[in-house]
Amino acid sequence: MTQATTLPPPEWWRPAVAPPAAEPSAPSERSAVAFWALMVFMFALLIAPQSFIPGLGSLHLAAVAVAVASTAHLASAWKQGHTVFAKHPGVLWAGALASWALLTAPFSYWPGGTVALLFDLYFKSLVIFWLLGAVVDTRHRLTELITWLTLLTIPIGATAILHFLTGTFIDGGDSGTPRIMGYDAPLTANPNDLALVLCMMLPLAVALAVAQRRAFPRLVFLAIAGLDVVAVVITFSRTGFVTLALLAVMGLFKLSRGPARLWAAGIVGLGLALVPLLLPSGYVEHMGTITAIQTDPTGSAQNRWSDMLTAANLVVASPIVGAGAGMSTLALNAARGPAWVPVHNVYLEYATDLGLPGLFLFLMLLGSCLRKVTQVVRSTANTASSADLHCIAQGVQMTLVAFVVAGFFHPVAYHFHFYYAAGLSASLAVISEREHA
Repeated sequence: MTQATTLPPPEWWRPAVAPPAAEPSAPSERSAVAFWALMVFMFALLIAPQSFIPGLGSLHLAAVAVAVASTAHLASAWKQGHTVFAKHPGVLWAGALASWALLTAPFSYWPGGTVALLFDLYFKSLVIFWLLGAVVDTRHRLTELITWLTLLTIPIGATAILHFLTGTFIDGGDSGTPRIMGYDAPLTANPNDLALVLCMMLPLAVALAVAQRRAFPRLVFLAIAGLDVVAVVITFSRTGFVTLALLAVMGLFKLSRGPARLWAAGIVGLGLALVPLLLPSGYVEHMGTITAIQTDPTGSAQNRWSDMLTAANLVVASPIVGAGAGMSTLALNAARGPAWVPVHNVYLEYATDLGLPGLFLFLMLLGSCLRKVTQVVRSTANTASSADLHCIAQGVQMTLVAFVVAGFFHPVAYHFHFYYAAGLSASLAVISEREHA
Protein backbone atom coordinates (compact mmCIF):
# COMPACT_ATOMS: atom_id res chain seq x y z
CA MET A 1 0.00 0.00 0.00
CA THR A 2 1.50 3.37 -0.97
CA GLN A 3 2.35 5.82 1.77
CA ALA A 4 -0.11 8.75 2.05
CA THR A 5 1.16 12.21 1.17
CA THR A 6 0.77 14.79 3.93
CA LEU A 7 -0.72 18.12 2.89
CA PRO A 8 -1.87 21.23 4.72
CA PRO A 9 -5.44 20.85 6.04
CA PRO A 10 -7.92 21.43 3.21
CA GLU A 11 -10.60 24.05 3.67
CA TRP A 12 -14.31 23.26 3.43
CA TRP A 13 -15.11 25.48 0.48
CA ARG A 14 -11.70 25.70 -1.22
CA PRO A 15 -8.98 23.07 -0.74
CA ALA A 16 -5.64 24.63 0.16
CA VAL A 17 -3.73 22.39 -2.23
CA ALA A 18 -5.08 20.75 -5.37
CA PRO A 19 -4.58 17.04 -4.64
CA PRO A 20 -3.41 14.51 -7.17
CA ALA A 21 -5.84 11.98 -8.55
CA ALA A 22 -7.17 9.72 -5.84
CA GLU A 23 -5.82 6.22 -5.60
CA PRO A 24 -8.45 3.74 -6.83
CA SER A 25 -10.15 1.96 -3.97
CA ALA A 26 -10.77 -1.76 -3.91
CA PRO A 27 -13.84 -2.90 -5.88
CA SER A 28 -17.08 -3.39 -3.99
CA GLU A 29 -17.62 -6.69 -2.23
CA ARG A 30 -21.38 -6.18 -2.12
CA SER A 31 -24.17 -6.82 -4.62
CA ALA A 32 -24.42 -4.40 -7.54
CA VAL A 33 -28.12 -5.30 -7.89
CA ALA A 34 -28.73 -4.25 -4.28
CA PHE A 35 -26.95 -0.94 -4.86
CA TRP A 36 -28.91 -0.02 -7.99
CA ALA A 37 -32.16 -1.08 -6.35
CA LEU A 38 -31.33 1.39 -3.59
CA MET A 39 -30.85 4.09 -6.21
CA VAL A 40 -34.30 3.26 -7.63
CA PHE A 41 -35.77 3.44 -4.12
CA MET A 42 -34.34 6.92 -3.56
CA PHE A 43 -35.84 8.04 -6.86
CA ALA A 44 -39.26 6.62 -5.96
CA LEU A 45 -39.15 8.14 -2.48
CA LEU A 46 -38.07 11.67 -3.44
CA ILE A 47 -39.58 12.08 -6.91
CA ALA A 48 -42.69 9.89 -6.44
CA PRO A 49 -43.38 9.30 -10.16
CA GLN A 50 -46.65 7.61 -9.20
CA SER A 51 -47.99 11.08 -8.36
CA PHE A 52 -48.02 12.16 -12.00
CA ILE A 53 -47.96 8.89 -13.99
CA PRO A 54 -51.37 7.19 -13.83
CA GLY A 55 -51.29 3.52 -12.88
CA LEU A 56 -47.72 3.55 -11.60
CA GLY A 57 -48.85 3.59 -7.99
CA SER A 58 -50.16 0.03 -8.26
CA LEU A 59 -46.60 -1.16 -8.92
CA HIS A 60 -45.41 -0.01 -5.47
CA LEU A 61 -42.04 0.93 -6.93
CA ALA A 62 -40.40 1.90 -3.62
CA ALA A 63 -41.45 -1.29 -1.84
CA VAL A 64 -40.33 -3.46 -4.76
CA ALA A 65 -36.96 -1.70 -4.89
CA VAL A 66 -36.36 -2.27 -1.17
CA ALA A 67 -37.39 -5.91 -1.48
CA VAL A 68 -35.02 -6.44 -4.41
CA ALA A 69 -32.16 -4.66 -2.61
CA SER A 70 -32.66 -6.68 0.58
CA THR A 71 -32.91 -10.01 -1.23
CA ALA A 72 -29.91 -9.33 -3.44
CA HIS A 73 -27.81 -8.22 -0.50
CA LEU A 74 -28.70 -11.23 1.65
CA ALA A 75 -28.09 -13.65 -1.23
CA SER A 76 -24.73 -12.05 -2.05
CA ALA A 77 -23.61 -12.01 1.59
CA TRP A 78 -24.56 -15.68 2.03
CA LYS A 79 -22.85 -16.73 -1.21
CA GLN A 80 -19.60 -14.88 -0.48
CA GLY A 81 -19.55 -15.47 3.28
CA HIS A 82 -19.76 -11.79 4.23
CA THR A 83 -21.44 -10.28 7.24
CA VAL A 84 -24.96 -9.02 6.64
CA PHE A 85 -24.59 -5.87 8.75
CA ALA A 86 -22.14 -2.99 8.56
CA LYS A 87 -19.51 -2.73 11.28
CA HIS A 88 -20.98 0.37 12.87
CA PRO A 89 -22.08 0.89 16.51
CA GLY A 90 -25.24 2.56 15.26
CA VAL A 91 -26.50 -0.84 14.07
CA LEU A 92 -26.58 -2.09 17.67
CA TRP A 93 -28.25 1.06 18.98
CA ALA A 94 -30.83 0.97 16.19
CA GLY A 95 -31.60 -2.66 17.01
CA ALA A 96 -31.96 -1.83 20.70
CA LEU A 97 -34.29 1.08 19.91
CA ALA A 98 -36.48 -1.07 17.66
CA SER A 99 -36.58 -3.80 20.31
CA TRP A 100 -37.65 -1.31 22.99
CA ALA A 101 -40.41 0.00 20.70
CA LEU A 102 -41.73 -3.57 20.28
CA LEU A 103 -41.42 -4.39 23.99
CA THR A 104 -43.44 -1.31 24.98
CA ALA A 105 -46.13 -1.85 22.30
CA PRO A 106 -48.49 -3.75 24.68
CA PHE A 107 -48.57 -0.68 26.96
CA SER A 108 -49.37 1.71 24.10
CA TYR A 109 -52.44 3.97 24.02
CA TRP A 110 -53.34 1.97 20.89
CA PRO A 111 -51.24 -1.21 20.56
CA GLY A 112 -52.55 -1.99 17.08
CA GLY A 113 -51.65 1.49 15.84
CA THR A 114 -48.16 1.20 17.31
CA VAL A 115 -47.52 -2.15 15.64
CA ALA A 116 -48.85 -0.80 12.34
CA LEU A 117 -46.54 2.22 12.50
CA LEU A 118 -43.52 0.10 13.35
CA PHE A 119 -44.01 -2.32 10.48
CA ASP A 120 -45.39 0.17 7.94
CA LEU A 121 -42.89 3.01 8.44
CA TYR A 122 -40.26 2.65 11.11
CA PHE A 123 -38.83 -0.72 10.20
CA LYS A 124 -38.65 0.43 6.58
CA SER A 125 -36.51 3.36 7.72
CA LEU A 126 -34.27 0.93 9.62
CA VAL A 127 -33.97 -1.28 6.53
CA ILE A 128 -32.70 1.72 4.52
CA PHE A 129 -30.18 2.48 7.27
CA TRP A 130 -29.05 -1.15 7.21
CA LEU A 131 -28.76 -1.35 3.42
CA LEU A 132 -26.90 1.93 2.99
CA GLY A 133 -24.29 0.93 5.55
CA ALA A 134 -23.90 -2.58 4.18
CA VAL A 135 -24.13 -2.11 0.40
CA VAL A 136 -22.42 1.27 -0.16
CA ASP A 137 -18.94 0.06 0.70
CA THR A 138 -16.69 1.93 -1.77
CA ARG A 139 -15.86 5.55 -2.39
CA HIS A 140 -17.17 5.28 -5.93
CA ARG A 141 -20.55 3.98 -4.82
CA LEU A 142 -20.85 6.62 -2.11
CA THR A 143 -20.07 9.40 -4.58
CA GLU A 144 -22.60 8.01 -7.06
CA LEU A 145 -25.29 7.81 -4.39
CA ILE A 146 -24.71 11.34 -3.07
CA THR A 147 -24.59 12.70 -6.61
CA TRP A 148 -27.91 10.98 -7.34
CA LEU A 149 -29.49 12.38 -4.17
CA THR A 150 -28.28 15.86 -5.06
CA LEU A 151 -29.63 15.68 -8.60
CA LEU A 152 -33.00 14.52 -7.27
CA THR A 153 -33.39 17.80 -5.38
CA ILE A 154 -33.55 19.73 -8.69
CA PRO A 155 -37.22 18.99 -9.49
CA ILE A 156 -38.15 19.48 -5.82
CA GLY A 157 -36.52 22.91 -5.62
CA ALA A 158 -37.74 23.94 -9.06
CA THR A 159 -41.33 22.98 -8.15
CA ALA A 160 -41.11 25.06 -4.99
CA ILE A 161 -40.00 28.10 -7.00
CA LEU A 162 -42.73 27.51 -9.59
CA HIS A 163 -45.38 27.35 -6.87
CA PHE A 164 -44.10 30.58 -5.36
CA LEU A 165 -44.06 32.42 -8.70
CA THR A 166 -47.54 31.20 -9.66
CA GLY A 167 -49.07 31.78 -6.23
CA THR A 168 -49.82 28.11 -5.55
CA PHE A 169 -50.31 28.29 -1.79
CA ILE A 170 -51.53 25.83 0.82
CA ASP A 171 -54.82 26.48 2.60
CA GLY A 172 -54.30 29.50 4.83
CA GLY A 173 -51.38 30.79 2.78
CA ASP A 174 -51.73 33.96 0.75
CA SER A 175 -49.61 36.80 -0.57
CA GLY A 176 -49.32 38.25 2.95
CA THR A 177 -48.04 35.03 4.53
CA PRO A 178 -47.23 32.88 1.48
CA ARG A 179 -46.87 29.19 2.33
CA ILE A 180 -46.35 27.41 -0.94
CA MET A 181 -47.60 23.97 -1.81
CA GLY A 182 -44.88 21.37 -1.37
CA TYR A 183 -43.69 18.83 -3.89
CA ASP A 184 -46.14 15.92 -4.23
CA ALA A 185 -44.02 13.18 -2.63
CA PRO A 186 -44.11 11.47 0.79
CA LEU A 187 -41.24 13.50 2.30
CA THR A 188 -41.98 16.90 0.75
CA ALA A 189 -45.76 17.28 0.62
CA ASN A 190 -45.89 20.39 2.80
CA PRO A 191 -43.51 23.38 2.83
CA ASN A 192 -41.95 22.58 6.21
CA ASP A 193 -41.09 19.02 5.15
CA LEU A 194 -39.78 20.27 1.82
CA ALA A 195 -37.49 22.71 3.64
CA LEU A 196 -36.24 19.92 5.92
CA VAL A 197 -35.32 17.63 3.03
CA LEU A 198 -33.51 20.39 1.12
CA CYS A 199 -31.64 21.60 4.22
CA MET A 200 -30.35 18.07 4.78
CA MET A 201 -29.38 17.67 1.12
CA LEU A 202 -27.71 21.08 0.83
CA PRO A 203 -24.40 20.10 2.52
CA LEU A 204 -24.07 17.15 0.15
CA ALA A 205 -24.36 19.45 -2.89
CA VAL A 206 -21.71 21.76 -1.47
CA ALA A 207 -19.45 18.81 -0.61
CA LEU A 208 -19.65 17.55 -4.20
CA ALA A 209 -18.87 21.04 -5.50
CA VAL A 210 -15.76 21.28 -3.36
CA ALA A 211 -14.61 17.78 -4.31
CA GLN A 212 -14.64 18.57 -8.04
CA ARG A 213 -11.37 19.27 -9.85
CA ARG A 214 -13.03 20.77 -12.93
CA ALA A 215 -14.79 24.10 -13.04
CA PHE A 216 -17.97 23.11 -14.88
CA PRO A 217 -19.19 20.30 -12.56
CA ARG A 218 -18.25 22.46 -9.57
CA LEU A 219 -20.46 25.25 -10.91
CA VAL A 220 -23.29 22.78 -11.55
CA PHE A 221 -23.28 21.53 -7.95
CA LEU A 222 -23.00 25.08 -6.61
CA ALA A 223 -25.99 26.04 -8.75
CA ILE A 224 -27.96 23.13 -7.25
CA ALA A 225 -26.95 24.29 -3.79
CA GLY A 226 -28.18 27.78 -4.65
CA LEU A 227 -31.47 26.35 -5.92
CA ASP A 228 -31.90 24.48 -2.64
CA VAL A 229 -31.29 27.63 -0.59
CA VAL A 230 -33.79 29.67 -2.59
CA ALA A 231 -36.40 26.92 -2.32
CA VAL A 232 -35.96 26.73 1.47
CA VAL A 233 -36.34 30.49 1.84
CA ILE A 234 -39.57 30.71 -0.15
CA THR A 235 -41.19 27.97 1.95
CA PHE A 236 -41.25 30.57 4.76
CA SER A 237 -40.24 27.74 7.08
CA ARG A 238 -38.89 29.07 10.37
CA THR A 239 -37.09 25.80 11.01
CA GLY A 240 -35.61 25.99 7.52
CA PHE A 241 -34.31 29.49 8.28
CA VAL A 242 -32.72 28.40 11.57
CA THR A 243 -31.12 25.36 9.93
CA LEU A 244 -29.79 27.39 7.00
CA ALA A 245 -28.35 29.94 9.40
CA LEU A 246 -26.54 27.23 11.35
CA LEU A 247 -25.14 25.64 8.20
CA ALA A 248 -23.92 29.06 7.06
CA VAL A 249 -22.20 29.69 10.39
CA MET A 250 -20.53 26.28 10.29
CA GLY A 251 -19.35 26.83 6.74
CA LEU A 252 -17.95 30.27 7.53
CA PHE A 253 -16.24 28.89 10.64
CA LYS A 254 -14.48 26.30 8.53
CA LEU A 255 -13.48 28.97 6.04
CA SER A 256 -12.08 31.20 8.74
CA ARG A 257 -9.68 28.53 10.00
CA GLY A 258 -6.74 29.15 7.72
CA PRO A 259 -5.80 30.99 4.53
CA ALA A 260 -9.41 31.24 3.38
CA ARG A 261 -10.40 33.67 6.14
CA LEU A 262 -10.53 36.50 3.57
CA TRP A 263 -13.10 34.47 1.62
CA ALA A 264 -15.16 34.19 4.81
CA ALA A 265 -15.05 37.96 5.36
CA GLY A 266 -16.02 38.58 1.74
CA ILE A 267 -18.94 36.13 1.88
CA VAL A 268 -20.25 37.70 5.09
CA GLY A 269 -20.01 41.19 3.62
CA LEU A 270 -21.69 40.18 0.37
CA GLY A 271 -24.41 38.34 2.23
CA LEU A 272 -25.19 41.28 4.49
CA ALA A 273 -25.44 43.53 1.45
CA LEU A 274 -27.58 41.26 -0.74
CA VAL A 275 -29.86 39.42 1.68
CA PRO A 276 -32.19 42.37 2.36
CA LEU A 277 -32.65 42.80 -1.40
CA LEU A 278 -33.35 39.14 -2.14
CA LEU A 279 -35.73 38.12 0.66
CA PRO A 280 -39.41 37.91 -0.30
CA SER A 281 -41.89 40.37 1.16
CA GLY A 282 -42.99 39.49 4.68
CA TYR A 283 -40.14 37.06 5.25
CA VAL A 284 -38.33 39.03 7.95
CA GLU A 285 -41.58 39.63 9.84
CA HIS A 286 -42.46 35.93 9.72
CA MET A 287 -39.00 34.89 10.93
CA GLY A 288 -39.35 37.39 13.77
CA THR A 289 -41.97 35.11 15.33
CA ILE A 290 -39.18 32.63 16.12
CA THR A 291 -38.20 34.70 19.14
CA ALA A 292 -41.47 36.63 19.58
CA ILE A 293 -43.84 33.65 19.64
CA GLN A 294 -46.90 35.64 20.66
CA THR A 295 -46.68 37.81 17.54
CA ASP A 296 -47.42 34.92 15.14
CA PRO A 297 -50.81 35.85 13.62
CA THR A 298 -51.48 32.24 12.54
CA GLY A 299 -51.18 30.86 16.07
CA SER A 300 -48.88 28.09 14.84
CA ALA A 301 -45.86 29.08 16.95
CA GLN A 302 -47.97 29.42 20.10
CA ASN A 303 -49.66 26.05 19.59
CA ARG A 304 -46.39 24.23 18.97
CA TRP A 305 -44.77 25.72 22.05
CA SER A 306 -47.81 24.77 24.14
CA ASP A 307 -47.68 21.22 22.75
CA MET A 308 -44.00 20.92 23.66
CA LEU A 309 -44.75 21.91 27.25
CA THR A 310 -47.62 19.41 27.38
CA ALA A 311 -45.39 16.67 25.96
CA ALA A 312 -42.72 17.42 28.57
CA ASN A 313 -45.33 17.02 31.30
CA LEU A 314 -46.40 13.69 29.78
CA VAL A 315 -42.80 12.47 29.92
CA VAL A 316 -42.57 13.44 33.59
CA ALA A 317 -45.82 11.58 34.26
CA SER A 318 -44.70 8.41 32.40
CA PRO A 319 -40.89 8.45 32.14
CA ILE A 320 -40.25 4.76 31.49
CA VAL A 321 -42.76 3.24 29.06
CA GLY A 322 -44.42 6.24 27.39
CA ALA A 323 -47.52 6.31 25.23
CA GLY A 324 -46.28 3.83 22.62
CA ALA A 325 -44.47 4.36 19.32
CA GLY A 326 -46.33 6.87 17.17
CA MET A 327 -48.89 7.65 19.88
CA SER A 328 -47.76 11.16 20.90
CA THR A 329 -50.81 12.56 19.07
CA LEU A 330 -53.24 10.47 21.14
CA ALA A 331 -51.36 11.31 24.32
CA LEU A 332 -51.55 15.03 23.55
CA ASN A 333 -55.23 14.71 22.67
CA ALA A 334 -55.89 13.17 26.08
CA ALA A 335 -53.91 15.89 27.87
CA ARG A 336 -54.99 19.08 26.06
CA GLY A 337 -57.99 18.18 23.95
CA PRO A 338 -58.44 16.68 20.46
CA ALA A 339 -56.31 18.64 17.99
CA TRP A 340 -54.83 15.58 16.22
CA VAL A 341 -51.41 17.19 15.93
CA PRO A 342 -48.18 15.44 17.04
CA VAL A 343 -45.53 17.22 19.07
CA HIS A 344 -43.20 19.00 16.63
CA ASN A 345 -39.98 17.84 18.25
CA VAL A 346 -38.19 14.57 17.47
CA TYR A 347 -36.65 14.29 20.93
CA LEU A 348 -39.92 14.91 22.78
CA GLU A 349 -41.63 12.57 20.32
CA TYR A 350 -39.32 9.70 21.30
CA ALA A 351 -39.59 10.57 25.00
CA THR A 352 -43.40 10.81 24.89
CA ASP A 353 -43.76 7.60 22.87
CA LEU A 354 -41.01 5.41 24.32
CA GLY A 355 -40.13 7.09 27.60
CA LEU A 356 -36.68 8.25 28.64
CA PRO A 357 -35.11 4.84 27.74
CA GLY A 358 -36.32 5.30 24.17
CA LEU A 359 -34.94 8.82 24.00
CA PHE A 360 -31.62 7.60 25.44
CA LEU A 361 -31.32 4.85 22.81
CA PHE A 362 -32.06 7.30 19.99
CA LEU A 363 -29.51 9.80 21.30
CA MET A 364 -26.90 7.05 21.50
CA LEU A 365 -27.69 6.10 17.89
CA LEU A 366 -27.43 9.73 16.79
CA GLY A 367 -24.23 10.25 18.79
CA SER A 368 -22.59 7.14 17.34
CA CYS A 369 -23.27 8.38 13.79
CA LEU A 370 -21.86 11.84 14.52
CA ARG A 371 -18.83 10.36 16.26
CA LYS A 372 -17.99 8.00 13.38
CA VAL A 373 -18.36 10.73 10.75
CA THR A 374 -16.14 13.07 12.78
CA GLN A 375 -13.48 10.34 12.98
CA VAL A 376 -13.53 9.99 9.19
CA VAL A 377 -13.31 13.79 8.77
CA ARG A 378 -10.21 13.88 10.97
CA SER A 379 -8.55 10.79 9.50
CA THR A 380 -8.86 12.11 5.92
CA ALA A 381 -7.99 15.75 6.63
CA ASN A 382 -4.31 15.73 5.61
CA THR A 383 -4.18 12.98 3.00
CA ALA A 384 -4.07 13.92 -0.68
CA SER A 385 -5.62 10.68 -1.91
CA SER A 386 -8.56 11.12 0.46
CA ALA A 387 -9.39 14.76 -0.33
CA ASP A 388 -12.70 13.91 -2.02
CA LEU A 389 -13.70 11.53 0.77
CA HIS A 390 -12.87 14.27 3.27
CA CYS A 391 -15.24 16.68 1.51
CA ILE A 392 -18.03 14.11 1.43
CA ALA A 393 -17.47 13.24 5.10
CA GLN A 394 -17.84 16.89 6.03
CA GLY A 395 -21.00 17.06 3.95
CA VAL A 396 -22.51 14.06 5.77
CA GLN A 397 -21.42 15.54 9.09
CA MET A 398 -23.26 18.77 8.33
CA THR A 399 -26.30 16.83 7.10
CA LEU A 400 -26.48 15.13 10.49
CA VAL A 401 -26.06 18.48 12.25
CA ALA A 402 -28.88 19.89 10.12
CA PHE A 403 -31.12 17.08 11.39
CA VAL A 404 -30.04 17.65 14.99
CA VAL A 405 -31.22 21.26 14.75
CA ALA A 406 -34.33 20.68 12.65
CA GLY A 407 -35.32 17.81 14.94
CA PHE A 408 -36.27 20.32 17.62
CA PHE A 409 -39.14 21.50 15.40
CA HIS A 410 -40.24 18.50 13.30
CA PRO A 411 -42.33 15.38 14.13
CA VAL A 412 -40.23 12.97 12.03
CA ALA A 413 -38.91 10.52 14.62
CA TYR A 414 -39.74 7.40 12.60
CA HIS A 415 -39.34 8.75 9.07
CA PHE A 416 -36.51 8.31 6.57
CA HIS A 417 -34.89 11.72 7.11
CA PHE A 418 -32.50 10.72 9.88
CA TYR A 419 -32.01 7.13 8.80
CA TYR A 420 -30.70 7.86 5.32
CA ALA A 421 -28.17 10.28 6.89
CA ALA A 422 -27.30 7.62 9.47
CA GLY A 423 -26.84 5.14 6.62
CA LEU A 424 -24.39 7.51 4.91
CA SER A 425 -22.50 7.72 8.21
CA ALA A 426 -22.28 3.94 8.40
CA SER A 427 -21.15 3.78 4.78
CA LEU A 428 -18.37 6.31 5.43
CA ALA A 429 -17.15 4.31 8.41
CA VAL A 430 -17.04 1.09 6.36
CA ILE A 431 -15.21 2.77 3.44
CA SER A 432 -12.66 4.43 5.70
CA GLU A 433 -11.94 1.16 7.48
CA ARG A 434 -11.57 -0.74 4.18
CA GLU A 435 -9.19 1.83 2.73
CA HIS A 436 -7.01 1.92 5.85
CA ALA A 437 -6.94 -1.83 6.37
